Amino acid sequence: MREPDKTKYEIYDAIKTSLPNCGNWNDLKLRLKEQGVDMRYKYCGSTNQKQGVLFSKNGFEFSGSKIDRQFSYSKLNRHFAQVQQQTQYRTTLAKNLMPP
Repeated sequence: MREPDKTKYEIYDAIKTSLPNCGNWNDLKLRLKEQGVDMRYKYCGSTNQKQGVLFSKNGFEFSGSKIDRQFSYSKLNRHFAQVQQQTQYRTTLAKNLMPP
């Protein structure tokens, strides 16, 4: 496999293996950094509203959706929101099951 596809696949692999262990964007960023992948946000115009996520390695940079559609900013954001909900649900459940 040749560049830039080789690097794109390495980034895909890094995200795919890291994501199940990440509860939020910071977790993902730290885990990817350990694998040599940088992550930054793409902003809407000159505002501070995030509109995308970019991953880079070996001098190549790709938007999340170019690596895989499931890694677009909105889909990853939805993933983290679901993880947060599940964590809150489990915490609430655990509190309710504990004897007073």
